[in-house]
Amino acid sequence: MTALSGRARQRCGRAGSSPHLWRRTRVGSATIGVSVTNQHLRRSLVLWVAASATAWTALVAASLEWNLTNNRHVVEELSEAASRSPDPRDARYRDPAVLGRPAERIEFVVHGSAWGLGLVVLGAAALFLRKRQRERMLSEATLRQSEERFRAVVEQAGDGFELIDEDGQIVDVNRTSCEQLGYSREELLDLTIPHIDPGVTLELFVERFRGSLGRPPITFDAQHRRKDGSLFPVEVTTSTIRTGDRSYALSLVRDVSERKQAERQVERLTAHMASIFNSMPSMLVGIDRDGRVTQWNKQAETDTGIRADDALRQPVAAVLPEFAASIDSLRQDAPHAVPISARGVPVDRNGERRFFDLMLYPLAADSLAEVVVRIEDVTARTREQGLLLQVEKMTSLGGLAAGLAHEINNPLGIITQAVQNVEQRTSREIAANRAAAATAGTDIEAVLAYHETREIPAFLKDIREAAGRAAHIVTSMLEFSRTGDTVRAPADLAQLLDVSLLFAASDLELKKRYKFGAIDIVRQYATDVPPVPVARVEMEQVFLNLLTNAVHAVSTNPPERAPRIVLRLFREDEYAVVQIIDNGPGIETATQRRVFEPFFTTKPPGMGTGLGLSLAYTTVTLSHRGLIEVDSSPDQGACFTVRLPLGSADDGVSRPPATPRRRA
Repeated sequence: MTALSGRARQRCGRAGSSPHLWRRTRVGSATIGVSVTNQHLRRSLVLWVAASATAWTALVAASLEWNLTNNRHVVEELSEAASRSPDPRDARYRDPAVLGRPAERIEFVVHGSAWGLGLVVLGAAALFLRKRQRERMLSEATLRQSEERFRAVVEQAGDGFELIDEDGQIVDVNRTSCEQLGYSREELLDLTIPHIDPGVTLELFVERFRGSLGRPPITFDAQHRRKDGSLFPVEVTTSTIRTGDRSYALSLVRDVSERKQAERQVERLTAHMASIFNSMPSMLVGIDRDGRVTQWNKQAETDTGIRADDALRQPVAAVLPEFAASIDSLRQDAPHAVPISARGVPVDRNGERRFFDLMLYPLAADSLAEVVVRIEDVTARTREQGLLLQVEKMTSLGGLAAGLAHEINNPLGIITQAVQNVEQRTSREIAANRAAAATAGTDIEAVLAYHETREIPAFLKDIREAAGRAAHIVTSMLEFSRTGDTVRAPADLAQLLDVSLLFAASDLELKKRYKFGAIDIVRQYATDVPPVPVARVEMEQVFLNLLTNAVHAVSTNPPERAPRIVLRLFREDEYAVVQIIDNGPGIETATQRRVFEPFFTTKPPGMGTGLGLSLAYTTVTLSHRGLIEVDSSPDQGACFTVRLPLGSADDGVSRPPATPRRRA
């Protein structure tokens, strides 16, 4: 603009002798009158350039930007025309006041005010429209770039993007959605939501869509269907958006097949662990750092009668009061991360003493914050251990008895032999006896008369019989104490019952304390019972234990009820049946269910071990495949019945172990 004004001033200087500069010049179809003055040169030149640019832009629809060269060329042409040809008809435009003054600016005056004003307005409008167009183009470019960035982000997203209109028509999707569903983008845009979500109908979608307007986004699980018809699990987060006068559902769809598979594996593992946990025959209880129950298996429910739902989150002392002190003690004494146990913890339940083993397992590697406690009922094992201990004791006693029997046999032999010698040396048939009597100044008849007078032969007879009985007892003791003799052979049960009676009669405690001699023993043996294959020593022990139990029972009878024991032997089908019946006080029904349990006894401490009937049950049912039962009523006595199979134990017939039968 400065260069253009300088060149205009130079040309005005060359025409400075003329008082007026004017030339009517035609530009395009517009006639423009030009008057060059020195005072308004700069402003008029600027207006002329703007008007010219606007006129050409509006009239010829050319480029709206005129460069500086084009504007300068127009000014030069107008200046030269004004200096060459002044028009005297235009004297009204000449201003004498300014003639001869330095040329400071060129003023362009529009000839015809209507055309000039129109061009100015048109130019201003064109400039305004151009500015708005440029702003709009810039805004559109910015928006286009933003859309491209958004599209790139959406296309690269790992989750599916679905835009659905209010009618259920899919409007837009991203690349991930196409890959998930197996469709092309064009195919998906022709589908509605029920095509990919078989659990939704159009009516249901529209209903849900309208209900979600204006609400926060929601997340839910669903099943989507691929193009090949297969289903896969998805997690959908959907919200509603509004653009213009339409609303859309925007859904982000995540394929959760791997997560669901992992969840199923976790569920299977959890179910497997729960199955193992609940199948354990011991009580398993999980306990947290605060002493509250976190796990409770089926065996715990069975043993305590407390359901898992009721036991969880309860203090241990509330659900396992009998074990709370032991568990606390284990947690305090246990080293970190090392299991610790307590063996044979006694617990009284329902009037019965039972024994339990407690094992504490820490769950954490460095603390006892959470533990699992295994509680196992070892009552049967403890009793079996006691039984084995008792058997070992009895075995030791048997060995001792065998040794004593051998030692007793020697003096018994001497006594028997001495009696025989006395009887022989006082016999009148032996000549040496007569000669010895004559030498002594008497005769043998006088000696025999003296013996008869002093009842010496009767004494000798008593000594001989007592020695015989003692020898028989010693022989029975040797047979009874013999170990390893479990070979079954046919035996007369009547004879075994008599031997057992002999042992009972020889028992000092039964004779002195329970007055065995005052008991009325009745034998009722049937003659049609054949020999039964049994282990002789074991069956003698069974009968002795049953006899001892009967003696103890009748010893408590009142004076008006004379003690009485009946031994009965008979045949019943394929069994030989032995019954030992007493008229004692009887056995209560609750006690009958436990009479064959090891260590169970109703006697005061120190009287009985509780093993006699248990040994009898084991011998009859397990060793001889027989049956044993008790039948009793209070104040009606008791009847113990033993049934032994008549066939051989090795006859090839498999018989299951029998269980005791009890009748009230």
